[in-house]
Amino acid sequence: MDRLEILGLSSQMPDSDRVFSIPASQALHASTAFPASGTTAISTGLPALDEAISVSATDNLPDLDDAESKGLPLGRVTEIFGPPGAGKTSLALSAAATALRNGDHVVWI
Repeated sequence: MDRLEILGLSSQMPDSDRVFSIPASQALHASTAFPASGTTAISTGLPALDEAISVSATDNLPDLDDAESKGLPLGRVTEIFGPPGAGKTSLALSAAATALRNGDHVVWI
């Protein structure tokens, strides 16, 4: 299944300047269906934080290499909060840079 089929779009559609509207849940599924890096998480750049927020073994996920499963989990919503100046934007920029370096895509909202 390719990305167009996941989005419900046929590859037979003519090229045009049309804007497609899809539900956020469908976009999230499509964005995590084929991660270019082959990992299940994006590193924050801070090993201790990656370990603390990594997906636990109780999530019934197949055994993965430690480096592939530590960090912000793909396909899940992650909320980062804190007081002004705590480093929320720096953390998000670091994770975005890691994802881009691995060949994945990033959307900043």
